[in-house]
Amino acid sequence: MKQHLKQGITLLILCLITLLTSIAVSAMENEFIIDQNGILTKYHGSGGNIAIPHGVKVIGNGENSPFENSQLSIIKVSIPDSVTNINEEAFMGCESLIQVTIPESVKEISDYAFSGCHSLKEINLPQSVTYIGRSAFRGCFAEEITLPPNLKSISAYTFSRSNLKKIVIPNRVETIYDRAFYDCPNLEAVIIPPNVTIMTDEIFASCNKVTIYGERGSTAERYANEWGIPFIAVIFGISSDIFELDKRVPEPEEILNIESKCATSSSGGLIDIWDYLVYYNSDGINFFKNTIYGDHYSLKGNVTGAMVSPSAVYFVMDGNLYSFTFDEKEKLLCEDMDSFQKFLGMIGGKIYFESLFYHSDTAEIQFISYDPQTGKQRQYFLEHGKGSVESMIAGNHLFYIGGKTDIGLTPLYELNLETGESRKLDEYAMSMVFDASEFLYYMSFETSDYRQSNMILKRYHLITQETENIFQDRYENTGSLVMVNKYGAFFQLYTSNAVSLKRLDLNTYTLETLHTLVNTTYVPDCHGNDFYYSSCNDYGDCRLYRYDGYHFSYVTTVKLDFILGIGKYSLYGYDINYDKNADYRLLAIHTTKPQLFKTNWEWNAN
Repeated sequence: MKQHLKQGITLLILCLITLLTSIAVSAMENEFIIDQNGILTKYHGSGGNIAIPHGVKVIGNGENSPFENSQLSIIKVSIPDSVTNINEEAFMGCESLIQVTIPESVKEISDYAFSGCHSLKEINLPQSVTYIGRSAFRGCFAEEITLPPNLKSISAYTFSRSNLKKIVIPNRVETIYDRAFYDCPNLEAVIIPPNVTIMTDEIFASCNKVTIYGERGSTAERYANEWGIPFIAVIFGISSDIFELDKRVPEPEEILNIESKCATSSSGGLIDIWDYLVYYNSDGINFFKNTIYGDHYSLKGNVTGAMVSPSAVYFVMDGNLYSFTFDEKEKLLCEDMDSFQKFLGMIGGKIYFESLFYHSDTAEIQFISYDPQTGKQRQYFLEHGKGSVESMIAGNHLFYIGGKTDIGLTPLYELNLETGESRKLDEYAMSMVFDASEFLYYMSFETSDYRQSNMILKRYHLITQETENIFQDRYENTGSLVMVNKYGAFFQLYTSNAVSLKRLDLNTYTLETLHTLVNTTYVPDCHGNDFYYSSCNDYGDCRLYRYDGYHFSYVTTVKLDFILGIGKYSLYGYDINYDKNADYRLLAIHTTKPQLFKTNWEWNAN
């Protein structure tokens, strides 16, 4: 009897617990109004710590904001992983909110979502967020926030009136809109990567302590100069969105750094990339550390070519091949290279260069590979190797246009580096450029006489090996192909009395003339971004100009007879000093500030 009584009491207690739990759960669920689409439109609870029910997909619908200006003391909010969007004004004005847990399922945080949440001092955004709206965290007194890596833009007023001390802009961000960080009095450091290309008005207005960290020549630096904000140059990592702040680039007066790969001429060359700045001519070669001018090493001799890899400089001096590092200095690799013509580049750790050989008393071009690790060489004999051969390394591919013995057009080949065989891609090619992605662009003609046939701009995909025609016109309307980048394909057209820079929009396929000038050359930088040209009037007043993809702008007043090489924030060239027997004076110019910061190198033109 007693045993049955105990079992009955236990069962009664369990029923009461289940009933009370069911009532509590029902009451909690009744605190939320959720429509049939999973949108939370209203909250009727008592505040405190809130756990939004699982199954909610969107918080707020734009018209109804469930927690907006709540008079309740909402302290903590836990959002379930079923939510993808936090809509407009969802938590706006919740002044007691100190913590919110946002799951990885959330992709968008809309306008004013947490605006006015003054007690929200900790904001943890998941990596899944791709969009943050206008004023989303305006007036939140957070001191630290890590932005998600997939953001493409920072909206207007997003983090204005906060207590942020430091902010790192993710690498994929392209645009920062006006007053995004307005009135952040404690903000001291903003790290802006080079991908940011648009910055609108008053982004850092009333941020009196702020310093911008970015790359030389970037939009960030130009913005800092325009708005009078201190700027410190830093080196960004290749694969990381974040960099170390102690990797600072010294000020322009201390550096000669541009990462230039194509700064060469028949009388000498200047290469600035990776860890080296290299300047050479027939008298010798000079090596500098890429960031600090002054760590210098030089050699005397007739240098006919040089190239830079991430680990070393390779150069040909007095007919011998050398390598150089600041640790090991010069090292002889190969002797008797008198037939050397020019470096092509490196593929798979091997150096490729052009060389001359004689076949049936006729000089022809051949390619040679040299492995610095093993010392092994390999020769590649070319089809149509006679005459002037135009060659190019694109990614892990080697292309050449064979045998230009006159102005006529010649075939385009791709060289198989394993078998040594050449595969013909086109019969009548003229010029080619690589866009640093997966495409080789080149000009082709319908017949061997380009004056009588149309020019066709073609695009060759390095991976699929497919070729497509993308534009067709007369050569006299376009000129020679010189560069392809995100702004389009650029041509330089020489006529009897002027030179024109033209751009083909690769989306609309419209061709426009950007600029025309007498006796000038539009020189692309070695990163495929900007064009530069120097112009002098009849009174000898000269100016340097830049075209950045949108417009032409004045850089500085300086006389340049030849532009030798251009990088992200420096330009090298020389003028001819006729008062000193036509000596060449090498100039290094900072391209984002009107100043000349190195002028003491000279070499004799003879």
